[in-house]
Amino acid sequence: MYKVNTKYVITSFKVRSIFPQLFIIACIVDPMDFSRLKVPLFLISILSNLHLFRYIHKEFLVLIIFFLLIPLLSVISYEIFDTTRPYEGYNYLKAYMLLIISVVFSENPNFYFKIFLKAIRIIIISNILLYLIIIIFPEFFNTIYNFGRTYEIFSIEYRDFFLGAEIPSFYFNVSPLYIFPFVHYLYNYRIEKSKINLFWLLVSLLGIMATINRTNIFIALIASFIYFLFYNKKILILISLIMILLIDWKLIYQYLESIFSATETSNFKKLGYLDQYIVKFGDIKIFLFGEGLGSYTFWPSNSEFKSITELTYFEMIRYYGIFGAFFLITLMLYPAFKCLKKSYKTKVAGLAFLFFLIMSSTNPMLFNSIGMLMFSLIVAYSYKIEIKNE
Repeated sequence: MYKVNTKYVITSFKVRSIFPQLFIIACIVDPMDFSRLKVPLFLISILSNLHLFRYIHKEFLVLIIFFLLIPLLSVISYEIFDTTRPYEGYNYLKAYMLLIISVVFSENPNFYFKIFLKAIRIIIISNILLYLIIIIFPEFFNTIYNFGRTYEIFSIEYRDFFLGAEIPSFYFNVSPLYIFPFVHYLYNYRIEKSKINLFWLLVSLLGIMATINRTNIFIALIASFIYFLFYNKKILILISLIMILLIDWKLIYQYLESIFSATETSNFKKLGYLDQYIVKFGDIKIFLFGEGLGSYTFWPSNSEFKSITELTYFEMIRYYGIFGAFFLITLMLYPAFKCLKKSYKTKVAGLAFLFFLIMSSTNPMLFNSIGMLMFSLIVAYSYKIEIKNE
């Protein structure tokens, strides 16, 4: 923790925190920024908390500078060497810049994380209710489907989930963030076995199940397994797992096979990308230095011309080269592992972010405003500023 002289604090925290709170809510509720509020809220949040920048730790400052330096150099190289090719680097760079708000969050990361939890809980409840509506009242399906498609808030599709069963998938754009409240309430239930913690844990789980997204469900299972392994009766859990494996191992095998099946539509598409990455990385120049942030490329296997795919970490190598990608990933892992050495609640937030990083391997969310919001909160936890009278 780092002390701040209160004579530089212009207004109370209660007032200064209004715009950062609104920024968090805007990122969660309006991820596509149809309201065009994100940038104004971000700038006002920074300007109303400028005094905090005088007191951030050098290590904190270095992390922010180096994290922004690589994508910034990539954009500069585009301006110097080739401005004729299609390019999305400037749009992607804006998301990286959001890391600056971690300085604002560092004044009270617990407070801002609670605001995030409240916002994502609203989305989860909406997810569950809308899912129930299309099941109970199918006549509303087209109306809800068209609304989600028009505003790009959520998508609905029928998916071959398991053993040939087609189940409707109701997937909000921010669905990968459901892992944060799930892990938060699961692990906090250990120290405070309250009904409210149990209620939100179950709601988070229902939200994850409503997405019918196998990655979300699989990561939730892993988080639960780790929890029971370390914080419950290990022998009982191990015996239960052994019994499940003995009795129903074939069913479990079929489920895992369905997750990783090469014939499944989503997996088939990603494997097509993977083949193209292997070809691209055969070019030593691309492998070492990348093609640049936001660079477009043609993907023959899927007949697409696009600047980003779902395979986030392969895309990082394509953008920045192996060394640039490794450096950025290291900078993201460092504050997360640093959180694991702090208080229990901070440790839980860091653990949830590590699960989020795993999920991001097949989801392009990590380097948009939502991913940067979560990274900013974790960085803030790592370098918390303490304001005290002097």
